[in-house]
Amino acid sequence: MQGVVGAGGLETPGYPIFAGFPPRNTAQRQSWMQTLASQESTLIFYESCHRVVDSLSDMLLVFGPTREGVIARELTKLHETFLRGSLELLIERVQEDANQRKGEFVILIAGAACQSEQRVEVDVEQMLVTLLAELPLKQAVALASKMTGMKKIIYINRHLRSLRPKL
Repeated sequence: MQGVVGAGGLETPGYPIFAGFPPRNTAQRQSWMQTLASQESTLIFYESCHRVVDSLSDMLLVFGPTREGVIARELTKLHETFLRGSLELLIERVQEDANQRKGEFVILIAGAACQSEQRVEVDVEQMLVTLLAELPLKQAVALASKMTGMKKIIYINRHLRSLRPKL
């Protein structure tokens, strides 16, 4: 299993989650996948050639078309293949090539975006003004820099520009 995860190349915080075979029934499969959708770790599924297209279609629906995945087919055998890309691309590739629907499958799905990776747009000017109303310049700049990842000098320059008289 670790060989597949390593060869798949999907980044994952912590350990991957082995989910096993998805349920056969479409409604049950979608509901089951929905419980896994917010996991930040890579998800590992087994699937048979008879249901791989159905499972990939449900993954596309539940996890979204842009979620990255890997299909590892016929591991340790002559026709071993790895397909990597968005779920949308993977299902396209499997549907257009009948050979990609043969054999045994291990499907890796990238974990949901970490909360720390999700960005929020912030009006940095307003944030600096708010911080400066409560803190000395040095502390306000340090805190703003820590919150946004921007260099302190940028905030100092913005503050100095705001002090200049408008012409």
